Amino acid sequence: MSSRANQSKPFGRWVAIFFLILVGAAYCVGLGTAAWSYFTTQGTGAASARVATLNPPANVTATFPNPGQRTVDVAWSAPGEPGGIVLNGYYVTRYLGSTPSPACGTSPTSLTTSLTCQDTDVASNSYTYSITAVFRSWSSGATSANVTVPAPILTSLVLSPTTPTPTAGTNLVVGVSAFDQYGEILPTYSGPQCLSFAGPVASPNGRAPNYLNFAPCAGGSIVNFTGGSGTANVTLYDAQSVTLAVTDTLTHVTGTTALTVAPNSLQSFALTPSSSSPNAGSPFSVALTANDQYGNLDTNYTGPHCEIFTGAPNAPDGAGNTYPNVGTCAPGDSSVTFSAGVATGGAAAPVTLVDATNTNLTVNGR
Repeated sequence: MSSRANQSKPFGRWVAIFFLILVGAAYCVGLGTAAWSYFTTQGTGAASARVATLNPPANVTATFPNPGQRTVDVAWSAPGEPGGIVLNGYYVTRYLGSTPSPACGTSPTSLTTSLTCQDTDVASNSYTYSITAVFRSWSSGATSANVTVPAPILTSLVLSPTTPTPTAGTNLVVGVSAFDQYGEILPTYSGPQCLSFAGPVASPNGRAPNYLNFAPCAGGSIVNFTGGSGTANVTLYDAQSVTLAVTDTLTHVTGTTALTVAPNSLQSFALTPSSSSPNAGSPFSVALTANDQYGNLDTNYTGPHCEIFTGAPNAPDGAGNTYPNVGTCAPGDSSVTFSAGVATGGAAAPVTLVDATNTNLTVNGR
């Protein structure tokens, strides 16, 4: 009995070992066939695989199409990509030399799917533009040729008179502002500038326009500017609607403003008799025109006015001359009704002189 028992013990050990091997094999299969295959496949060999690349955008261009706007137009073509690649989008970078700046409102975290964009409010300088295509964590870029946003230059003068209706013979202050091609004031237009003034003419009695407090320069007068703005002093004498033009003599850039010059106050009357040789005792009419000191028609002189007629003597027998009715005027004065500075036609003053002699008839306003 004991001998058989001892012989069966080694057999039992082998059974136990075999059982453990089966359990271990089943566990390995549970880990996955890939791992199992890796450890059970042996040997060497050669193989090839296709590796995809992200192509850069094509035909990148940057242009400055509008000389009056600080805007650069950027355009590009989509790259040809292998199947299965759909780009997330693009971002645009502006380079000043080697210094980058985000452009067109894009960035690596803010992409666009468009193939064009406008970069606005770009400072004057020369730039290149880079377009970067993005697919997941991949990126690929291409760069444009150089594009230049021109430096600002004087392109217009804007005139700002303190009033568009100055009075003849009074100083008019005219602000002058220099603007560049982008519609912005040009701060470099500073210091003494040579400007010429034109448009207004001399008054009826020959008083020429005066551009005050300016030193002369070749073809014009000096006006001092600070940061693109200056002030001109102008005195006009001809009462009329006129366009005042101010021109930079170096660049010939011109600015204009419309003015309506009003007459100054009454200075004198111009008399126009219906006859220059009336008969004594025969009535005739005298048209009256009210003028300022520069010979302008005083259009503000309107309605009934009291005037004094003098100069003609009485007749030898003492008979007196006859002038317009007194109306509401003081005794000895005559009432004459004017329309915009003129009393003519039915409003002309009726006059009868009684002394047969040469005389100068004078009218004075009250």
